[in-house]
Amino acid sequence: DDHADPGTSLRGITDSMAALDLSLINTRKDAMERLAVRIPNPAICGFVLMNLEKSKDGGWQWKCNLEVLRRSLNKWDNFATMIDHGSSYSGPTLFVKGGRS
Repeated sequence: DDHADPGTSLRGITDSMAALDLSLINTRKDAMERLAVRIPNPAICGFVLMNLEKSKDGGWQWKCNLEVLRRSLNKWDNFATMIDHGSSYSGPTLFVKGGRS
């Protein structure tokens, strides 16, 4: 959805992450202030910033593969449509639990 709220939609959040110029970030607080311009909800913004880490060269980088996430969002959009129409999946499933997630 091109009109999705950039502060709450998955597309808007990942677009906001990609728009954040990591070369201008000095501290995590700085990242929070800059990202809050596009994601004003502090809980969502803080959750997103859990994916921000220091890189080996001393700068900042996203832990997640942001470009792959952004390219695959259309698959997520289709999933939401399926749920809205009451579709179900009857195939095998696998649940994975992580203790350090």
